[in-house]
Amino acid sequence: MRVGPRLAVVWLCAWMAVSVAYAAAEQKFGKQLLIAYELPPEQIVAFQQLKPKARDPNASVIDNMLAGDSVSWRGPEQPCIKANNPYTLVIRLKGKAIDAGAASSLWLAGWQYVDSNGAETGRQNPVTGLSEPKAAAGQQLSLVSGAGPVSVSDDRLMTPVISLQRAENLQIDAVTVEIWTGLAPTGAAQLFLSLQWLWIGLAMLGVWWFWVRR
Repeated sequence: MRVGPRLAVVWLCAWMAVSVAYAAAEQKFGKQLLIAYELPPEQIVAFQQLKPKARDPNASVIDNMLAGDSVSWRGPEQPCIKANNPYTLVIRLKGKAIDAGAASSLWLAGWQYVDSNGAETGRQNPVTGLSEPKAAAGQQLSLVSGAGPVSVSDDRLMTPVISLQRAENLQIDAVTVEIWTGLAPTGAAQLFLSLQWLWIGLAMLGVWWFWVRR
């Protein structure tokens, strides 16, 4: 059976779309996935009940964020070994856009630990990318993003912490927190993933060309 050039374009576009989806699913944030925590239903309910406060137009984004309420989750203590540096917290979120438009969320993620003086200390950094700027009403969303990697100077116990600061037009249905160790591998797969939007654009262009030329 002979395959025409237009059908070949359609098959190529489909292959590219599947390849991008597969690469995204296989995205690595470190050398090894140490552990993953699927947050319990009561924690998801707590996230859902967080209501955003009105923004102060005279304050910065950070000031508005810190002035509002938040909902946090603390995981079990994790032994962090210097030889396995760095450690990266990753948030995987599944949810749904309530209305058409931007479905956004703002998170902090980091670590708490007890210092040499017996005092609890730590730091949390913003996690970007857990939003969809142009969502359709009722659109199912699967979002993933990692906080900045953290290295320890000595072996110690640390507690992973994430905090939801704000969620707008987003129904949160499930959250998984992953802990990765080591540096993420680099290679052809990571290069392919970094250009995923280019591949998607080319696939859409191919589909458009096929239908216009019919």
